[in-house]
Amino acid sequence: MKKTLFLIIAMIITCSFSFAQNYAVVNTQTILSKVPAYTEAQKKVELYSKEQQTKIDNAYITVEKKFDTYQQNKESMSESERKLAESEIINNEKKIVEFQERIFGKEGTLMEMSTTLFKPIQDKLTAILKNYAIQNKYELIIDISTTQSILYYAPTSDKTEDIIKLINKK
Repeated sequence: MKKTLFLIIAMIITCSFSFAQNYAVVNTQTILSKVPAYTEAQKKVELYSKEQQTKIDNAYITVEKKFDTYQQNKESMSESERKLAESEIINNEKKIVEFQERIFGKEGTLMEMSTTLFKPIQDKLTAILKNYAIQNKYELIIDISTTQSILYYAPTSDKTEDIIKLINKK
């Protein structure tokens, strides 16, 4: 009985708050896909990523060839030659892993590049959304591209096209 009463009270409170709030929804992925600077930045990041991945793949191919050669010749090698070849292969693999980390790691070149290219665009979008909310007296703007739990929203509350016009205007 207490649970039912609590549930009814919670629903009433929630409903009263939802009528009092003015909100809008936007799809930031759609907005950003319409911003030429953002799509150019995406292309630069993708191109750089592919170039670096190709370098890494080629380096691994080279190491694999050295390993195959080592495997074929290890019987005819002296102990010191084997150790030297093994350490060379291991060192080359370590260098590749370090290079990969410098490029693709959390603080790698790719992350720095992404931050440098995307942050100004995202900051501009955030500022536009904030000004739009203030001008139109929205208390809340929800990004439907990243929120999985929204089950329904009224299409009239979707202001994505308005924001696209504003961001491309400035």
